[in-house]
Amino acid sequence: MIYRLEDTSKVRDIFDGWEDTCVWSCQQKVMGTILVTDTEAPKSAIAVVGCFAFCAGEPDRELLMGKPAGFFVMVPENEAWSALLEECFPDCKRVTRYAIRKDTKFDRAVLEQYRNTLPDGCELRKIDGELYDLCLADPETASFVACFESKEQFLELGRGFVILRDGHREGGAAEGFGESLLRRAYFAVPFGRAVSELGCAQSDFGTFGGDAWLSIQPRVSGVRG
Repeated sequence: MIYRLEDTSKVRDIFDGWEDTCVWSCQQKVMGTILVTDTEAPKSAIAVVGCFAFCAGEPDRELLMGKPAGFFVMVPENEAWSALLEECFPDCKRVTRYAIRKDTKFDRAVLEQYRNTLPDGCELRKIDGELYDLCLADPETASFVACFESKEQFLELGRGFVILRDGHREGGAAEGFGESLLRRAYFAVPFGRAVSELGCAQSDFGTFGGDAWLSIQPRVSGVRG
């Protein structure tokens, strides 16, 4: 049986060394959840945020096959997990996952230049309560806010912006904060412009995320709360 882990401190050693803000947000219980087969002394765990699932610890077939149903980007800790993923999901596809380096510094002048050169009819808006509802109702932008438990939690811990053209959302980005402002859980990327154009140095955007597997086979969820 698969369980949602309440005491996330029990998987601290399993995810030790992971430099991924999605994993941090699960451990901090800000967004997402951690799945295990043993809530007392887990040896394996999968951190799930949106459509991302991070597999760590001892490879566990039961845990992997019990993932929530639907499409997932599966991120294995090592080759042992990779082999099990390909065995359990033979139709999945190995890809390279791109990520922004965690110590990157954004170029404020470049960002302001983009803001000041928006085409006529476009408006940059902070995601407030009204835009939260609109983003959540649209499958293309739901991931901007859906990882939070409620609107109130997003407005407290999240921050995001969208570009509106005649009332329609053309692009956007959002993030959330954990216990420390230095640990930002970046959970949605712009879909209107390449990330490498958003003011970070080109060299800071590369294949830092490693390999990922796209699981395209729907599975019956074995998760129990």
